[in-house]
Amino acid sequence: MCYYSVEGCTNVSAFNYDSNANTDDGSCVDVVEGCTNVSAFNYNSNANTDDGSCVDVLKVVLMKMLIIMTPDANTENGSCEFLVVMILLLKTTILRQIQMMDLFIRGMYGFVS
Repeated sequence: MCYYSVEGCTNVSAFNYDSNANTDDGSCVDVVEGCTNVSAFNYNSNANTDDGSCVDVLKVVLMKMLIIMTPDANTENGSCEFLVVMILLLKTTILRQIQMMDLFIRGMYGFVS
């Protein structure tokens, strides 16, 4: 019976585990959880596994604006989070309306390809 050596990472908890490998070649990479979305506020360039913690940059800016707008606030009551969600929803709705208007106007004047 022949035995073929297949080199790779044999550590099942490693990021780059190779189930076909039967000989560890020292290439295993630890799992590093974090935000892997490069456009997020809290992007982690060391992360190789997304943990769902990414925060939208616009959300952070809006939160900071709301904090500046309410300098006398001394207790977090969740109202900023609610306002941020409402503003983000409004932004999405406005962008959709602009896209729809753009398509309508392009279609009206024959610019749609």
